[in-house]
Amino acid sequence: MSVFVGVDIAAKTFDLVNRKEGKASKVESFSQSPQGHAKAIKRLHNLKPTLITMEATGIYYFDLAVALVQAGLPVAVINPKSFHHFAKLKLAGSKTDGVDAALLAEYG
Repeated sequence: MSVFVGVDIAAKTFDLVNRKEGKASKVESFSQSPQGHAKAIKRLHNLKPTLITMEATGIYYFDLAVALVQAGLPVAVINPKSFHHFAKLKLAGSKTDGVDAALLAEYG
C-alpha cells in the first residue's frame, strides 16, 4: 500500500498529513526546529512513504527538505503556483494548513 505525505510549511511550524488508500490522516504539527524535524523524520520512517510533497515556500521549507533527504526519505519540493492550480481544480475553498497538507499528499 502506497503512502503519500503532504507537508504544509509555515515559519515556526509545519503540518504533516499522510494519505493511505485514498484517505487522509489527521493533521500532525511539528516545530520548525532541529528537534521538530527529528520527530517528523522518526514518524515518516515508520510510515515508509512513497513520496513526501511540500511547496517551496520562501526559505522556510529548505532546512526541513534537506533534513528529509539526508534521512533517506523521498521528497518532492514543488512550485507553489502548480499547487495553487491543483487546489483550484479540487475546488478547495478552505485555506488552512491542514487542508493544504492533505491536498499536498493528494497532489503527490
